[in-house]
Amino acid sequence: MSIKITGFRARPVAAPLKYPPRPASGAIDKAALVLIDIETDQGITGCTYLFTFAESMLKPTVDCFNAVCELIVGEQVSPLDLE
Repeated sequence: MSIKITGFRARPVAAPLKYPPRPASGAIDKAALVLIDIETDQGITGCTYLFTFAESMLKPTVDCFNAVCELIVGEQVSPLDLE
């Protein structure tokens, strides 16, 4: 069975942390995450996330992800080959 990538979605979020870590640089109140969905022609959607160290890195991370994913739309799902 050949499964092909048909689309993707990346959404930046700043999720509040119930127990914020407190490193020397100050409390980290929110987790800066990029939520990711990869869609296939078989109706299967893979979900994952990327963690960034600062909210200011969310937009550049989403932009980079979108640019890379444009290259794999239409390709077969084969994680080891795509890596």
